[in-house]
Amino acid sequence: MDIFDALEQMAINATTTEDTPGELLTHIISKWQTLFSYSATEAKERIETYRNNLIRMRVSDEHWEFVKEEKEVAGYDREAYEYELENFQARKQQSTQSQVKNLAVSPTEARKKYLLKMEGQLSTPQQIQEAASLVGVPGIVEGKNDDGQDEEVTFCIVDGKAKVTIGAWLSAQYLDFKPTFIRVTGEAEKDLSPYSMYPTLGKDSTLPQFRASHNGTRFLPLQDQYPVWYFFYGTLANLDVLSRHLALNSAPDLRQASVYGGVLQTWAGKYHALVDGRPNSRVDGSAYLVETREHEDALRAYETDNYEVVRCEIVIGELRVMGCTFRFVGSVDEGRKLCMVAKELGLKLDVEPEIYVEGSSEGRRVERGGGIGKDYGF
Repeated sequence: MDIFDALEQMAINATTTEDTPGELLTHIISKWQTLFSYSATEAKERIETYRNNLIRMRVSDEHWEFVKEEKEVAGYDREAYEYELENFQARKQQSTQSQVKNLAVSPTEARKKYLLKMEGQLSTPQQIQEAASLVGVPGIVEGKNDDGQDEEVTFCIVDGKAKVTIGAWLSAQYLDFKPTFIRVTGEAEKDLSPYSMYPTLGKDSTLPQFRASHNGTRFLPLQDQYPVWYFFYGTLANLDVLSRHLALNSAPDLRQASVYGGVLQTWAGKYHALVDGRPNSRVDGSAYLVETREHEDALRAYETDNYEVVRCEIVIGELRVMGCTFRFVGSVDEGRKLCMVAKELGLKLDVEPEIYVEGSSEGRRVERGGGIGKDYGF
């Protein structure tokens, strides 16, 4: 509703707000008591408040004529019907806001990006803004269907939190509409705090022993520090892969290295996943000195937003340096997780699942049972 429609609605409400004779008012109070389970005093107050609201909702004459017969049989007049509609909308909005407020969205899910197709109840950026409770209007991307008809399609860009919020909003509206979300793969997140060691592999920076000892403490590496050492444990530890991805003119100087505080798992049954582990758990791999932001950006794009950049201490022979690595942010394979839990509890599994572990220059190998041990970061 624009400002002119709002002013016209106020004028209509003002002209239709009239004093009601006592006998008729008593009849209306009785009706509202029956319809809305109010006491006589409460019904009188609600009627007066509603009539004094110059921006109250009104249905069109056509709308009322369409439902009049059914509603009058149920005991409604037009005023009571409009009151119920307005209050239903208010309750629905409060329910939506309450659901959105209580939504639990992990930081990992929240920062994911999606293309939301503009259609149905979400056919404009403004509708999407309302449904997702966004501060601003989301950006628009134009595209075409891949069905061979060359039809133009419009999308809005939303994050993971907006996606979950839209789902809650549609549910609160009692709508069966199913929105179309397309996952957009982003780069690995990098947000190194200058005020604490957050994020660091295997360390909870909120614990007292990991806090700064004095105000002048510097946490390395810094967000924009170059060159910076990186620890690789998967395909990036392959000379050909790293050289090709960074478009290097000569073979990269990869050095054998280790990190502590992490464990190597898998996700999707085949991809390496470095996650937090116990302080003495070790993962072997390679270290590489990243010279420029451009090279780092290329590495972050390669790893995708399934990973995040975290600080770590890298051991290169006798040398120990503070550097970075890519920590997995999703859900690891349940088989590997089961092995970890069993080991922590001192239990032995009757059947131990296959585990992918870091191998030599020949690549990855698969172990059973005996692959769970200190040589592989457990």
